Amino acid sequence: MAGKAAGTIYGRFLELVSANRETLSPEDVIGFSPEELKIAGLSLNKALAILDLAEKSLVGELPDKKELSSLDRRNVSDFYSGKKGCTRHR
Repeated sequence: MAGKAAGTIYGRFLELVSANRETLSPEDVIGFSPEELKIAGLSLNKALAILDLAEKSLVGELPDKKELSSLDRRNVSDFYSGKKGCTRHR
């Protein structure tokens, strides 16, 4: 998804789940159902993928912000490739 539609959906998503609309954390997302996330314009599959990533982040299965910042772009892409809802864009 790209362009204006993606920006609109992202804005709706932030408005729905984030208290301050500037940052987003797994804790912000995890309390929502897939159906509630669809209100922002997400497909069911995207909502499920976001919830899955939030859960994995909370239990420590994903690198934190500091760990991510130490990886180059390809390594980040390699790490997330294969996770639910994550594909490599060329």
